[in-house]
Amino acid sequence: MIADALDFEGKLAPFIYSEEDNGDPDVLQEKINPVTMEELRELLADYPLCAYMEKYGYANSERINLDEPKWLEALNALYTEENLEKIRACVLMKFMDNIITCSDEEAFRKYQEIERVRDDLEESKSDEQLAYEECRGDFPNQFGRLYTQKYFTAEDRERIASFCREVIDTYREMLRQTEWLSDATKEKAIEKLDKMDIRVIYPDKWEDDSMVRITPKKEGGSYAKAQEEFVRTLRDYEQELYAKPADPELWITDILQSNAAYVFGENAFYIYAGYLGEEIYRSDMTIEELYGGLGHTIAHEISHAFDPKGALYDADGNMADWWTPEDKDAFRERTKKLIAWYDSVTAFDDGTACSGTLWQAEAVADMAGLKCLLKMAGKTEGFDYDRFFRADAAFWRRLDTLPKAQMITLRDSHPLHYLRGNATMQQFDEFLETYDIQPGDGMYLAPEDRITVW
Repeated sequence: MIADALDFEGKLAPFIYSEEDNGDPDVLQEKINPVTMEELRELLADYPLCAYMEKYGYANSERINLDEPKWLEALNALYTEENLEKIRACVLMKFMDNIITCSDEEAFRKYQEIERVRDDLEESKSDEQLAYEECRGDFPNQFGRLYTQKYFTAEDRERIASFCREVIDTYREMLRQTEWLSDATKEKAIEKLDKMDIRVIYPDKWEDDSMVRITPKKEGGSYAKAQEEFVRTLRDYEQELYAKPADPELWITDILQSNAAYVFGENAFYIYAGYLGEEIYRSDMTIEELYGGLGHTIAHEISHAFDPKGALYDADGNMADWWTPEDKDAFRERTKKLIAWYDSVTAFDDGTACSGTLWQAEAVADMAGLKCLLKMAGKTEGFDYDRFFRADAAFWRRLDTLPKAQMITLRDSHPLHYLRGNATMQQFDEFLETYDIQPGDGMYLAPEDRITVW
């Protein structure tokens, strides 16, 4: 059955974008393919997707966007009697994958065993930790409210928001001083900064999840039944939302994730509560420590508005071409140099190559973020560059297993963490001067070989 499922997926694989494909900004534009339901019916003569959408309430939209129409066309062509058993195997394997963690304890322990081997782990998480993660994953707003009430004040929120505004002001200055950018493109870029929405720690309005009802164990409930009830309720709730305009006040996300993010389609960046641990933010941090941790995050996320993907979206979050042709060409030439440099890096002894195409957007953001912070540091009297660079190095440190690091190399849009520290810092004179790094030293990079895009 596994062989049949893999064989069927193998037939679809040539029509699916790879991780490296998804790192190419041009692919974003290829994924904008809005169609009507009637056009979708014409595209899918055999595969009954439209009937499924009508049955489950997904057919009421005026437009449906097809991220990967070639994949959908291939699926339609493969939907034949000849492939029926392989399709059935594929569906069943995905179903089994979904329920193996909640069907019964024997299956769950087998899953943990497989997971340990796959991820090279010595032991699995405790049942208590897993139960907590499951509840938090299903009810993020409840946990988010409790957490932010306990650990954050309005002063924390305003201090971080004010810091974000300082970084935006510095980016505005950087853009005005960018010699290779025309005034017309600068004006559009600055408009994007001016309209950027800053979303810090928690939303002003929480999404409602009070409609969820779970059958207790004493009434015949089980873990598997609870999962089914939750998924069904969530699906019904989402179907109601399709007929309504999007609510811009809601954060459709888990604020306890350890992350920050820039969202192209909203021209907004988020700093979630779960990200602000002591290494990243404390109210008693020195300015160098604040810049090296949280500061680099803020500057990095803002710069995504101008990375190879973010540059495709305008101030209102719409995909639009706001660059002059000459500026666009200059931007791409600078990006090509960065891609070629990362392509030349070999991360592991087995010869695994890195991919500049996959990593380009995040690498551009890392370097632009550090440039912004160094510009801010240069205006601060008595700024301790050694303390700052050490804080920034601590910010990038990670402890990964070898399989995890190899997975990052092949599939993650972020460069390996040691490169995010070392390759980024060696682009700047301030780093080389702080540690008296000279030609011939391992961390020295000549000015003509540097790859900063901004």
